Amino acid sequence: MKGAIMKDYRKIVSDALNDAVGIELKEEQYSLDLIENGLIDSLAMMNMVVRMEEDLGKRIDSRSFSNDDFRSFEHILSLISRI
Repeated sequence: MKGAIMKDYRKIVSDALNDAVGIELKEEQYSLDLIENGLIDSLAMMNMVVRMEEDLGKRIDSRSFSNDDFRSFEHILSLISRI
């Protein structure tokens, strides 16, 4: 069951990234530094939070994350996994 949940989380992150910045990452790109490469900024992060809240059906408290949580797909996945 945990694998199925993680797969759903990957879709949530992928959809949020696509909506916020219009990019789709392949699995081998999940560790790509999105901030360093200029692919995501603070506005995109907040748009992603809104989308992920809708998809998760949970509020994401702004005190529970930092910019570093959006550094890569893997970091974002870790963020929503602990919510």
